[in-house]
Amino acid sequence: KKGIFTFMWDGSAQEAEVIKESKGKLIRFHWLDEPEYTYFEFKLQIDPLTKDLALMITDFGDSDEVEEQKMLWESQVQELMRLLGS
Repeated sequence: KKGIFTFMWDGSAQEAEVIKESKGKLIRFHWLDEPEYTYFEFKLQIDPLTKDLALMITDFGDSDEVEEQKMLWESQVQELMRLLGS
């Protein structure tokens, strides 16, 4: 479906809809099975002094899931870096 992406986590699938996009800068998703006000996003940010590129990830989670969510995203970013040869 247009604007709907399927994410795979340890063999299980979860669908998310694109709710905001700025080409080359930001993409924001909403999990289809989560409350309407929640989202997660990936944002590219360039440091004006060093010109370093950073990937900023924002995700909503219950207060008791914050550390688990951080570990999940950190592992996913590490895998991405490995695949990119970084």
